[in-house]
Amino acid sequence: RINDFGMSEDINAAYLMNTVDIGDWRLIAGVRYEGTRFEAKGTGLRDGVYENVSSNNRYDHWLPGLHARYQLSPATAIRAAWTNTVVRPTFGQLAPGFVIDENDASFGNPELKPLESMNFDLGIEHYMGRAGTASAFLFYKDIDHFIYSTDLAGTGAWVDFDEALTFENGGGAKLYGLELAYSQKFDWLPSPWNGLILGANSTFSRSNASIKGVDAATGASLKRDIDLPNQSKTVGNLMLGWEDDKLSLRLSANYKSDYLYELAGVNDKAHDTYVDAQTFVDFSARYSLTKNLQLKFDAQNLTDQPYFMYSGNSRFNNQYEEYGPTYSLGLTSTHF
Repeated sequence: RINDFGMSEDINAAYLMNTVDIGDWRLIAGVRYEGTRFEAKGTGLRDGVYENVSSNNRYDHWLPGLHARYQLSPATAIRAAWTNTVVRPTFGQLAPGFVIDENDASFGNPELKPLESMNFDLGIEHYMGRAGTASAFLFYKDIDHFIYSTDLAGTGAWVDFDEALTFENGGGAKLYGLELAYSQKFDWLPSPWNGLILGANSTFSRSNASIKGVDAATGASLKRDIDLPNQSKTVGNLMLGWEDDKLSLRLSANYKSDYLYELAGVNDKAHDTYVDAQTFVDFSARYSLTKNLQLKFDAQNLTDQPYFMYSGNSRFNNQYEEYGPTYSLGLTSTHF
């Protein structure tokens, strides 16, 4: 019954947009309004006794944006953007149900605020021949109400609990970094090398955020600076492929560095939970048997990359899972 809950989310939206071309400039300006009404009903279990839970929330957002593109040359463009975005909590995070069993508790948080972000982007992109591109972009995000998973045991109403798992809104956060991307099909090479494809992209970012709480012993307000949860500092993808009119092959490697996953108490940094770095190697193949029939094969996690979580330091295992490679074979039929 705890996971059997109902939610309704009604969103009214409207936007205005206009595009202006001035010489080598293109400007796109607009504003979007979103009004959200949210209602949740569910069931909680407190020491063996069921309780009804309900919650209502509403919020409004005005989201202006401005995009600019300057055509430096026929093959090179500079782009800049100022945007405002909103990201709503997931249904799992908003779940109204709870389980309280003596000194252990777990519950969703239907009172969560949506994440709000003001974003700035500046970059350059260059097109090479018929099938090649390279780009570099700087980005900066000013974030309010980011959402994180946490253990509130030992604080506030949960001072006597051993575990109290839920989701909370953080304070402000800043995220900034660099994105690089390159892709090229070497169609000018002699056969069969003219089918080669190379793609690579990477993101290097840094963040700072803060959470607040209350010291259970003294009642004093506490604040702690953290990295933005669920945000790897380095993410990279490398793909080598080959294709012609019938056959398409892709071998890819995808890397992401470790990241903060779950926060312990505001004064308990040593027990924060992290997900360790991961590198996945995947392979895919597509072959067109006819114009409308395609054979496909996918192999994922070829190196059997484990999922490893640790508390505070990688020497302290929190969770370790292995899934092994996954293979799939199928046919796709199209009629268009």
